[in-house]
Amino acid sequence: MNDDLEIRRRFAALREEDRARTPGFEEVLRRARPTPYIGLRVLAPAACLIVAAAIVTVLHTSHDLTSSVPGIAGLSLAHWRAPTDFLLDTPGREVLYAVPRIGEADALDPFPNPRSSPRRPTGQEPPS
Repeated sequence: MNDDLEIRRRFAALREEDRARTPGFEEVLRRARPTPYIGLRVLAPAACLIVAAAIVTVLHTSHDLTSSVPGIAGLSLAHWRAPTDFLLDTPGREVLYAVPRIGEADALDPFPNPRSSPRRPTGQEPPS
């Protein structure tokens, strides 16, 4: 119990010490300095000019590109193939698009081997 009283007394002393060092609200307001102000009258027109210049530049360059290369309007991203698309053609990919045949032994085997014998449950010996 004495430990609790000692802890309470120490925390109270810390609070009093903080109150003594902390300035009052009025003093904080008095010390506050106004931040430098750049008027909205300067920033808004400058931002509008930058945006307008960017739009004009993009429209002008895109117009020049389509007019200088014949047939570019017919190109589409749907017909584009990446140079690395061949890496996606992996062995056994047809298994992803095949519908399994239910009831057949090879239906569960993603890579059927025509030379292998029919599947047997684990632990059974082949007939002799």
